[in-house]
Amino acid sequence: MEDIWSNVIDSLKERVGQQNFDIWIKPIHFVSIEGDKVELEVPNRFFKEWINEHYSPQIKEAFSFVTQQPCQLQFSLTPSIPSIILWWGRAINLLMPLVSR
Repeated sequence: MEDIWSNVIDSLKERVGQQNFDIWIKPIHFVSIEGDKVELEVPNRFFKEWINEHYSPQIKEAFSFVTQQPCQLQFSLTPSIPSIILWWGRAINLLMPLVSR
């Protein structure tokens, strides 16, 4: 299963660009795949809504390409506070060079 996620990740890097990948895709954790249902874990509710609105089609396309079958995405929330802090820290580090220009 991790091979599937690894291939999906590689495909998404090319589709969304490095900066968007680092901010929005990298924090996603693969949980499981059963039939056509793919469960992914995200840091918080805002993140879940943003991914659903902006990246679900690309994620579905990448999974479908790798598995050769359509899929449905299900997102669960990461229960720990440290992952949220880590995600915000990454986002701030990536955006700071843009702000200081």
